[in-house]
This record gives sequence, C-alpha cells and structure tokens, in this order.
Amino acid sequence: DHYQATTLRATAAWSRLALQLDVSGYRLDRDGFVVTGLGDVGVAPWVTLLQRGRVGVTFGVPTTLPTGNVVDRLGMGHVMAMPTLDVRLRGARTSTRLAAQYGHAFVAGGGMHLHGDGLPGALVAPMGASEVGVAAAVEFTLAPALRVSADAGLAAGAARALAARRPSH
Repeated sequence: DHYQATTLRATAAWSRLALQLDVSGYRLDRDGFVVTGLGDVGVAPWVTLLQRGRVGVTFGVPTTLPTGNVVDRLGMGHVMAMPTLDVRLRGARTSTRLAAQYGHAFVAGGGMHLHGDGLPGALVAPMGASEVGVAAAVEFTLAPALRVSADAGLAAGAARALAARRPSH
C-alpha cells in the first residue's frame, strides 16, 4: 500500500487571530488499485496566547469536515476536532514548532473508528473516539507570503489508553 498527498493551505490573520483552511489531494495505491481525489477539508481557528520575541504560543481547534469519499478511503466520514497547544520558535527564515493535541472524533455510538485500515496520512491507524498526540514541524519561508513546511507525529496515539470507548446504546 502506498500513498502520496499534497495539501494547499490558506491562512488569513488579524492581530492575534488566524483562520486556516486546508485542502488535500491524494493518490492511493492499494495492491495496484489506484484512487485519486480530494480528502476531508480542514478548518482551524487560532489565537496567539503569548508572543515574546522569537517565542510564540498559540491555541487552535483544527477540525476536519467529512468531504472526502469514505468508500475510496479519501475521507473519514465524520467531523474530527483536535484542540492544539502550539509552541513556536521563529528564526529569520525558519521556524520550529512543537504541538500537543487532543483529538476527538464525532462518530455515532462512540468507540473505535477507522481511517482506512491503518494507512498513514488521511488513512491513519485505527483510534479511539479520542486520543492524545504530539507533533513537531519545521517551516521555511521562501518569500513573504510563501512558506513550505514538513511535520511529523512524534507520539500520535501514544495515549490510546485514554481513548474513550463508550458503549453503544
């Protein structure tokens, strides 16, 4: 199983507030069967809590909306909110950040849900209705309004023991 993903991110900022929109396109290859298309759309409001020189702390609630095709594994099929506390160290052309996240899936009946049989990216491992994660990223400024970033989950799902498994009614 292989996949490629490209995400286009647009951000509008006003003083201490920002609104981010993510649209991702995928190419999935499962045993020779190839699917391409758009995934779930992400929306994230952010507020800067602290800015002291090169160090900033922000809080946001990145949320995915179920716009991707679930059958083709391009989407999750439910709303997912991930409140995030983000600490960033900014340099002249590079910034580094560390984020702590709590994810909650709004799915009928709670319990476990699948993001495409354990594939990475939009097709991530099965998780509980909620879990904790830690991520890191490096961002490079190419031009005043053009940045490229790379990020990785450091402990995504490390606290799966906290995953809420509510009984079905």
